[in-house]
Amino acid sequence: MSDDGAPAVRRDPGAGPARVDGRRAHGERRRRALLDAALTVIARDGAGAVTHRSVAAAAGVPHSSTAYYFAGVDDILVAALTRAGQRYLDTLDEVLAAVHDGAGLAPALAGAVVGWETVPGNALMAAEYELYLMAARRPELAPAALAWADRLADVVGEHVTDPGRVQAVVALVEGTLLQAMLGRTTTVEDLRSALDRLLTG
Repeated sequence: MSDDGAPAVRRDPGAGPARVDGRRAHGERRRRALLDAALTVIARDGAGAVTHRSVAAAAGVPHSSTAYYFAGVDDILVAALTRAGQRYLDTLDEVLAAVHDGAGLAPALAGAVVGWETVPGNALMAAEYELYLMAARRPELAPAALAWADRLADVVGEHVTDPGRVQAVVALVEGTLLQAMLGRTTTVEDLRSALDRLLTG
């Protein structure tokens, strides 16, 4: 296995570098497709519906494919949660890359959050929170579930010295996204105003 849980590519003694790299790239694409399928199953039917067979069916691949990449259902869930969280981490980093001072943090963060919450049928968000709840009962999922909130806290902490206010910002963002799943959305201006009050005290 590789460090990220993907199966190691068996090197054919007669294969050149290009052939080995092609196999590895194909394997990584297949693994990502399976994780996307797992997120689809979770968003549609709940985390309890995730099996090797259901994920393979959603991905349109043979049942043996999931067993090759993931030893058990827990492996699928951990990897799916990590993939969902990483997407948000990547977007968060992109949005905040242009923020150079505390004054720009609230509008940038508000725009990102409202953009996420208004995506129609946001299966990724639904799946992430489904897995987030599972992490409360399954400690092995906790690090992946908390990665996004920890990254957000780190970013806010670069501009705010009060740990209580940092955690309040994280809670506001996560609560806003959670309520958006139930149809209770907010505006960029309202969220920016609330974030401004927390960030400036």
